[in-house]
Amino acid sequence: YDRASNRSWRENTVSKALGTPVYLDEYYTYDGLNRLQNFDRGQLNVGKTAISGTPFAEEDWTLDPLGNWSGYVQKTSGTTDLDQSRSVNKVNEISNITETTGPSWATPAYDRAGNMTSVPKPVDLTASYDCTYDAWNRLAKVKDGSYTIGVYEYDALFCRIRKQFDSNAPSEPTSIDVVEHYYYNAAWQLLETRSAELESVEPENLPPEVQHIWSIRYLDALILRDANTDSNGLCDDERLYYCSDAVMSLTAVLNSFGNVMERMVYSTYGNTGFCDSQWQVVSSSATQPLFTYSGYYYDTETFFMSVRLRVYHSALSWLQRDVLIDSNAIASPYEYALSSPTYFIDPFGADGIGIPPEQTQALNDFFKGRRVSLPNSVTDAHIREYLAAAHEKIIFHAERLQDTTGLSADQIKSSLKAIDRQVSRTRMLNKTLAQRRGAVAVCTPISVSVLSAGVLVASTFGYDLYLSEAGEHGFELARNVGLCRYLQIMSQEAIDVTGELADRMVFRMTAPDGLEYTVRVHHDENQCQCYWVVSHTEEQGNWISGSYRATVYDVPLSRKCKATPPRRPNFQCK
Repeated sequence: YDRASNRSWRENTVSKALGTPVYLDEYYTYDGLNRLQNFDRGQLNVGKTAISGTPFAEEDWTLDPLGNWSGYVQKTSGTTDLDQSRSVNKVNEISNITETTGPSWATPAYDRAGNMTSVPKPVDLTASYDCTYDAWNRLAKVKDGSYTIGVYEYDALFCRIRKQFDSNAPSEPTSIDVVEHYYYNAAWQLLETRSAELESVEPENLPPEVQHIWSIRYLDALILRDANTDSNGLCDDERLYYCSDAVMSLTAVLNSFGNVMERMVYSTYGNTGFCDSQWQVVSSSATQPLFTYSGYYYDTETFFMSVRLRVYHSALSWLQRDVLIDSNAIASPYEYALSSPTYFIDPFGADGIGIPPEQTQALNDFFKGRRVSLPNSVTDAHIREYLAAAHEKIIFHAERLQDTTGLSADQIKSSLKAIDRQVSRTRMLNKTLAQRRGAVAVCTPISVSVLSAGVLVASTFGYDLYLSEAGEHGFELARNVGLCRYLQIMSQEAIDVTGELADRMVFRMTAPDGLEYTVRVHHDENQCQCYWVVSHTEEQGNWISGSYRATVYDVPLSRKCKATPPRRPNFQCK
């Protein structure tokens, strides 16, 4: 990974160790907003700074300011297979797809709710499926010409509980011949499936077909699958184990003896390929796993991926708008994983935040004032996950405002609102975390005003600093990921416009011991530093005025912060 947590390269040490090596290493490059721009596959060079020679597979993206793909290129061994341009309308729906090289893809169509109704087939992108949605914008039916190949039903919690599908689709659709029923736990993890050929058979009269065991390390980290292949009604006939990578994509299926039955290879946005144990490509899956790319449910009749609240298409992104998103909170409601699929995943199809719906609702009620505090069911881990996503949005919009060329007044206003909204929520959540840790004081910053590209940006900076007891170190500054990155952006803008650092970028507070604490920002070409300045301006007893400075954040040009606890000032007695 680079210093901004973007994955730089990935080495497949297993495939290259075969008697006849297969080189499936990957190398990535990103734009200034940390969005994926280039993907190469082949053999990494010695320094791991590029793919040696000509990559045997390559993808390139040109992204507009909102995260839409305005250009897309595919190459095989240096030969361009596809050179594509895409246009979007004012609500980020794809309005036209044109090619200078390669096959002519079908152009999507949408209904008035933003659902994609005419969808290029993943198996043949020159043709389309016809999709129908219910009143809650959930995919209800897929037709291939005159053939219905999938019908989907949901419960009130948005869980997909039944699927009727054509087992011969997508290659040779005929008619629906399988009915599957799904059973979940409270975490929305699929535990069991039951299937029949007739719709009239009630699920309680069906034996289980497969059962899944999930890991506690991540919501969609599958450990194993047990199958029922005889007539005794028990899933005790076949056990398969699942291996996954850093973004939880299934990479290998093993039998109970530890032998590899099948391997998977993906494009960065999830186009799935199946291989045998020796990494040789096969036309279809031998084990028919239900979960593949990033742990998403893989619908074999369409090659779509069901991601709880939405449906994902590896060549086009989401089929529906984000159902939980605030219209000002992100660039495009169709953008997948902030255009950084090597780092982010979206287990709920909801703005890249992996928080269950119950906790998400509690957070939304808290933000809107319907709750005075967060329940214990919203854990510190949930809060930190939301904070991480909020920081990404703040960084995205702040960096977007550094160059307003091509942005309309509405887009600038939208970014400003998004920043204000996210920093406000960040303050509320950081305060909750600090209270749970027993913080004893709060430092609230003053407003920051910056002149950016002729536009006066007046924004109340929403990060509070907290002091908590820290033993021998006196008071400790509560850590806040993203604080210095945002300060760095704002201070750099001030330097660009005024030639000097804005003195107003100051935090002040009075600690319980009566001392006044001040945090100032220092910025130079290579890093942003926040200094903890302690001053005592009035004599109290035998103590005299004094000051002390210690670096508490030292942040290179990245999104990561590291903190050093400040030490108490050593005032001398008169």
